[in-house]
Amino acid sequence: GKAINPAPFEFQMCKGNAQLVTNVKDQIGDFMISGIVESTTVAIAEPIKGHLKLEKSSNRLASIDLQLVRKEDVIVDGTTATDLTEVQSIQIADGDICTNLDIPIHMILPRLYTCPNVAAPNMFQVDFEVNIVVVFEAKEGGKGDRQPPMVALKFPLTIQRP
Repeated sequence: GKAINPAPFEFQMCKGNAQLVTNVKDQIGDFMISGIVESTTVAIAEPIKGHLKLEKSSNRLASIDLQLVRKEDVIVDGTTATDLTEVQSIQIADGDICTNLDIPIHMILPRLYTCPNVAAPNMFQVDFEVNIVVVFEAKEGGKGDRQPPMVALKFPLTIQRP
């Protein structure tokens, strides 16, 4: 098989660069999470590995999750239709975590729902991405049915067959 060249991904996630998942920006406050994913290119039988740490947060966290998303593009007559499917979600931190504590990232790819990235020019493409989702505790006094404040940082994942 062919060798897979690691492509490390270092990240810093803060209010300024994280994508808002729920529209309650006022409940997110000031925060900083830093970390590294050992490689954004992985063999299909190997896990996604790395670590992250909460450097600071003015609001309490509820959890940190990793989501694996499959992105399927179908191209017909120059028009692209995209379908995003959450393949797997794992919680890597629960509750209001300590600052400056290394939290391991270890996600095994589910064999039935993943495949090597594939593309047929002008026809279709299957890619993957990983979302690091930070869920904050909802403030008291809000509506009970409202989603808690969440932000996400996503990065592409290339899955290869070695």
